[in-house]
Amino acid sequence: MPRLRDERSGAVVSVPEEKVQRLGPNWVRIDGSSAAEDAASVFAEMTVADLSAEIDRRNEGRDDDAQIVPEGAKKAYLVAALIADDAATEPEAATEPDATN
Repeated sequence: MPRLRDERSGAVVSVPEEKVQRLGPNWVRIDGSSAAEDAASVFAEMTVADLSAEIDRRNEGRDDDAQIVPEGAKKAYLVAALIADDAATEPEAATEPDATN
């Protein structure tokens, strides 16, 4: 199970390999490769049919304006759309407490 560190907070977690791509680009493996690079690698290994199915799965229950809409049906467009979706849906950074209180 890979160990990853959040570059913003410094938090370290261990997650199953299939969940790594969902963490977002701020997470880096302890060995140095980023989660975004891992996601691109995972997506590159998938077929066009699998990528389309993943987009369909993610679009279930989303409003029309929040749906993933690739620029085309080629694999590169599908991969780019999924990577963009991962970046857009990453958790917001926690705000630091105000030290002036």
